Amino acid sequence: ETLKHALENVKSRICLTFDLWSSSTTDGYLALTAHYIDENWVLQKRILNFRHIPPPHNGVSLATGVMDLLREWGIEKKIFSLTMDNAAYNDVLVNVLKRHLKIAGPLVCDGEFFHVRCGAHILNLIVKAGLEIVEQPLSKIRESVMYVRSSEARKVKVAECIARVSINCKKKVRQDISIRRNSTYLMCESA
Repeated sequence: ETLKHALENVKSRICLTFDLWSSSTTDGYLALTAHYIDENWVLQKRILNFRHIPPPHNGVSLATGVMDLLREWGIEKKIFSLTMDNAAYNDVLVNVLKRHLKIAGPLVCDGEFFHVRCGAHILNLIVKAGLEIVEQPLSKIRESVMYVRSSEARKVKVAECIARVSINCKKKVRQDISIRRNSTYLMCESA
């Protein structure tokens, strides 16, 4: 109720972020977050909803669900933009949602800037594509790292080899984690 009251009093437009993801048990969940500038010019971020979303996970049903949530919060006339990843159903979701929001009230610039594609998701796709190009050498580095890390004696032997060739190296052999792209960089750097 406190948040609903605060949102009613927001004088600026509200930007939304939307994410749909699946749990390890393949249950679908929706997260909807509001971002706005308060009366003191401070950026506010509030999770509006985090809930289980049963199938179907298509653009039309998701747009209907999001619109219902916006009405529930009383902010359907205050929306400026919606940021989300590049999933195929999101284009349909955006088009349906824009039509509903235009009925509720005018969108800024007729909704031309309504759909914002998530920069982090785009960057992740670029990095993933780049890593596919160098997958063969990366696989060899991973195998080498796993081989060295699998035994204390091998770690000692690598340290001796490094000392023998006079490499000034304080780093230890690191294994990357597939979902953390920076860990692949750190693995290559230490290798």
